Amino acid sequence: MENNHNLRMKLLGRWGEWASVHWMKTLLVALGITLIMVIGASMLKMEMTFYSMMPQGSQQVRDLKKIIDNFPAASSIVVVLEAKQKDDRAQSEMAVKKAVDVLSRELLDSEFSQYILRIQGKLDIEFFKDHGLMLSKAEDIERVRRVYANINLVPLFSRLNDDFEREYSGDEDKLADDEELAIAQFEGLEQILKVMESSAAGESISAEATSASIERFLFGSPYFLNRDSTL
Repeated sequence: MENNHNLRMKLLGRWGEWASVHWMKTLLVALGITLIMVIGASMLKMEMTFYSMMPQGSQQVRDLKKIIDNFPAASSIVVVLEAKQKDDRAQSEMAVKKAVDVLSRELLDSEFSQYILRIQGKLDIEFFKDHGLMLSKAEDIERVRRVYANINLVPLFSRLNDDFEREYSGDEDKLADDEELAIAQFEGLEQILKVMESSAAGESISAEATSASIERFLFGSPYFLNRDSTL
């Protein structure tokens, strides 16, 4: 230990002596090292991804990066909004929907375009209009064909009633699984009946209101809400 200490002191002494004599060269060396460090610092970057903390030479890490690049949903973040006033369901639902719309608009701002590729605050109704049947099972397509074979009011309601009885009568497990879907259909049906009632009363009904009620019946609410509409 003592020999190593003496060696370090001797080397430092020689370096100090050389630096004092050749101070210009010492300054140039220090300046060169500083420039190299500045260039290196300018090339540094920070990555906030999970795989950036993993060994880059690993094949698993490269595969994960490829998946995230090709399928952005693999690195998606789910944001849950909760209403403060949970006692009033209608007020809670209105507050949550408004917050979803405001947050979606803010996150779609160009300020966040570098970090956010896509925001999905609501169900893409247009996508399901165009491709819904392609994503459905054969038995579900047959069910739709059977129910909507005749869209006159009385036959339609009769077929809807028969369909609900066929699907859920005596099958509590299936009803529990499809409870939200069934509720959405009944709420949509209620909107259709309200539009029809207004029309029968002589009120002017816009095409937009008619389309909205039909879409609500076919697709349900576009918002991803829990059962009591507080989330």
